[in-house]
Amino acid sequence: ADGVYKSPDFIRPNPQFKHEDFRLRAEELTGKELTRKESSTFWFNEGLEAISSDPTAYMDIFARKFLLFWNFYEHADNQNYYFYKARSNILNAPVFTFGIIAPFGFLGLCLSIRRFKKFSLLFLVLLFYMTGEVLVYNSAGSRLPVVPILIIFSVFSVYWFVEKAREKKFVYIGIALYVLVVLFIVSGHNMSGGATDE
Repeated sequence: ADGVYKSPDFIRPNPQFKHEDFRLRAEELTGKELTRKESSTFWFNEGLEAISSDPTAYMDIFARKFLLFWNFYEHADNQNYYFYKARSNILNAPVFTFGIIAPFGFLGLCLSIRRFKKFSLLFLVLLFYMTGEVLVYNSAGSRLPVVPILIIFSVFSVYWFVEKAREKKFVYIGIALYVLVVLFIVSGHNMSGGATDE
């Protein structure tokens, strides 16, 4: 496991059959007929057993999935973003991508932490959604709902730079720019080695 979605060999490449294929595989492993609920419980317990048998490895994967959540690369689930991007003038337009939104959004999160009460709902939605994403696996489609929140924090970070420039607090600006560069480097590293053209 490396933190991104990979379909097991026994799963047909069609979301319509995924749950049924998992159920059939669970029946094969247990040697008895299972309902969908029983199949789900079986795989949940398999996951818990894997975690308890090697918690250190799980924490390594958990940390990797946290970084993957903020990574620029659009990991595919059932649909590959880069397949469509290679065939679409709209997707190839020079617009904001996750690779730009993520660093500015993360910086905005850090800069607005002192205003937690004001942004508490956004903080909590992002935190709980990201936690659920990191606990399971990362994909471009499943992290899409948090993009509007990150855009808000991205705008806040730009607003912060403008305000600090007006106040002539250039030391603060320099520190924030240094952090932003680091965030771009971390977010821009292709951790999975996936192709960005299909």
